[in-house]
Amino acid sequence: MAVGAIVALYFGDAIDTTSNLNWGHYRGPQSSTAKDNGVPVYASIVSFFVVLFPAIDVASAYPLNAYTLGNNLMGMYYGKETYKHETSRWKLNLFRSLAAIPPILGGLLVSKVEQITAYTGLTAFALAFVFPPLLARYSAKTLAELGLPVSTPHSSVWTSEPFQWLLFLSGIAIFITVFVCLQVGPK
Repeated sequence: MAVGAIVALYFGDAIDTTSNLNWGHYRGPQSSTAKDNGVPVYASIVSFFVVLFPAIDVASAYPLNAYTLGNNLMGMYYGKETYKHETSRWKLNLFRSLAAIPPILGGLLVSKVEQITAYTGLTAFALAFVFPPLLARYSAKTLAELGLPVSTPHSSVWTSEPFQWLLFLSGIAIFITVFVCLQVGPK
């Protein structure tokens, strides 16, 4: 919160939706280290780094994420038989392409970064509220099928079935609410 407050105080009302772009015009305090145009050298370096960092970060992480997701998709599809299919270059490329191509197509269809960020931010609700209770339920079911104790030293009211349902249903409600707000809200 402190960083957000400082950035808001420095940039004022003219904050770009993609916050790193605010730093494109960063000039820093004027000093004797300023270049000919009155901008300190360090301010130009900071501005350059902050503006480019998200693009460099995504460009470096994207292939790794696509590769990993492609392998996971292949593992989900073939299950215990995955090892038999991993030697097929065609199959590997197919699953990795299934992971890599949709984000590229999405980027071609939607060019507004703030819109992309708003919709991809919906995944945070699913990751925080929807998937954990589903995983807990699946884990309890699997433990029960194996004859192992479902209760652990870490079990509490927060891991109980009613709380799992509460978390799951509230996550779905939040997801739907935010999605609807994105659809009907100001454009």
